Amino acid sequence: YKITTCERINRVCTCNQTCTSTAPTNLSVTQGASNGSATIAWRSGTNGASQRVYVGTTQAAVDSGCTTGTCIVNASITPLSANINYTYPVTGLASNTQYFFRVVTYENSSCTPGITTSYTTPNLSLSGRVYLDENNNCETTPWSLGGLTVTVRETAYSGSVGSDGRFAFYGGVSNPINYLDLAGYSTTYVPSTATGCSVGATLTSVANPSSTNYFYLTPRREAWWQAVGASVYAGGNVRSELPTANTNLIEVGSGGAIGALMRASGTVDTGVGSVSTDGYSATTRYRGKIMNYDYFAAHMGVTPNTINDWVADTMNKPANDPNKVFYYINPSGSEASVSTPWTVAAGESYVIFVNGDLRIASNIVVANGGFLAFIVNGSVRVSPAVTDVAGIYVIDNTLITESNGGTDVAANFQGSVVAWRGVNLGRDLVAGNLNQAGEKFTYRADLLNNMPDSMKVFALKWEEVVPGTFGQ
Repeated sequence: YKITTCERINRVCTCNQTCTSTAPTNLSVTQGASNGSATIAWRSGTNGASQRVYVGTTQAAVDSGCTTGTCIVNASITPLSANINYTYPVTGLASNTQYFFRVVTYENSSCTPGITTSYTTPNLSLSGRVYLDENNNCETTPWSLGGLTVTVRETAYSGSVGSDGRFAFYGGVSNPINYLDLAGYSTTYVPSTATGCSVGATLTSVANPSSTNYFYLTPRREAWWQAVGASVYAGGNVRSELPTANTNLIEVGSGGAIGALMRASGTVDTGVGSVSTDGYSATTRYRGKIMNYDYFAAHMGVTPNTINDWVADTMNKPANDPNKVFYYINPSGSEASVSTPWTVAAGESYVIFVNGDLRIASNIVVANGGFLAFIVNGSVRVSPAVTDVAGIYVIDNTLITESNGGTDVAANFQGSVVAWRGVNLGRDLVAGNLNQAGEKFTYRADLLNNMPDSMKVFALKWEEVVPGTFGQ
């Protein structure tokens, strides 16, 4: 017979769980508002219970789920929404340090499909702020109008100004900031000029003011002019856009002298200011003598044969001769010019006939007790750098104050000006228009008192005006 032996075989089965989740995709890191912040972005995976975000300085730490090493972020995002774009802000990053960023789809402790990237934070090179300086006095109201760009080293770096006026540059940028781009705002805002916040400027850019990189912008005001202590007469419209309600076109002068605004016709526009404290304004036609070049030349003895007192068109101040009635120049070129400063001392007296145009290219000062008059058979042009023009000016054609095309200096006239063909006032103080007139005409009675007898004429004529034409 056959003997059969039976053996029982015991088998142990191990069941492995299937991982059905997928890893996130499109992981990226972008620089934040400071060099210590960044934003992680990714698209979520599928079938997980949550997402985990790990950030640390070593890849081993983030790959282990921050169970080893040190992480600055160990966060869970629940619930998981599949195939959704996520962002996560990270702060507390150190400058110029490499960080590793890992995002995983967490299904269970043994199933964490993920994606890792690295990013090195930059050094903060430059930062600053733009302020809205409404009253041109270095106010620190944050600029909140948008539309500004800061450019560093012209084209190498540029960036927009934030909603609070702040801007920052990272990584390899050094001073200076070349300009703040005012494109779109150059007609409405300009660099402030107040002491302590002033910066250089062109039409569309503001130079870097200092290492602090603060920029102050103030609303642009229109240029304006003003008279002090005497009346103003015009043949037509009168316009001076006074910037504030407490500013007058004609201010009270020395000793309480007041003036009136008179015009042959037209309108008066004084901006938000007033004509004067007393408000004297009248429509009245001038009926006096035309006291121009020909009038005074005939009165004082200037003839076509009068010899020049200067050998060139450049007029240096001559030595004073008390016996000389007048000085005369007939320029050989386009104009005679005062190219060096003139200072007329007390006791000195000059009456100068210019048979042509005159350019004033240097300051002219007349001390109390002195006298100076220019009688010009043409126009008078005041160069952009001139700040002081004293004397009596009788001009057959036009008075022109020239601009340098940027921020001008104010022109201060002391004495009297008669321009029979009108005035063309070009000074623009830009931000300074808030506080100062581009041209100021201050009456000086002492010049009339010191006028030589040879120039004096009696030309006063009284005439009754129609009732109701004199007043506001």
